[in-house]
Amino acid sequence: MIKLENLTKQFVQKKGQPLKAVDNVNLNVPEGEMCVLLGPSGCGKTTTLKMINRLIAPSSGIFLSTARIPTIWIR
Repeated sequence: MIKLENLTKQFVQKKGQPLKAVDNVNLNVPEGEMCVLLGPSGCGKTTTLKMINRLIAPSSGIFLSTARIPTIWIR
């Protein structure tokens, strides 16, 4: 199960201006189900997936998961 509640990611631009890459995303994917993120370039798909994979931390919101995410990657 993956659940996102009001997940937001904000970056600071070079001029100090905030940029919301992801703004209040809500998603519920029950265990055993699949989900597709579909949208135009620059809409936050990759940023959302990076937060789900814990590669970057959200600025605010809640991410819940019952999935086991590996802590060691073997190549």
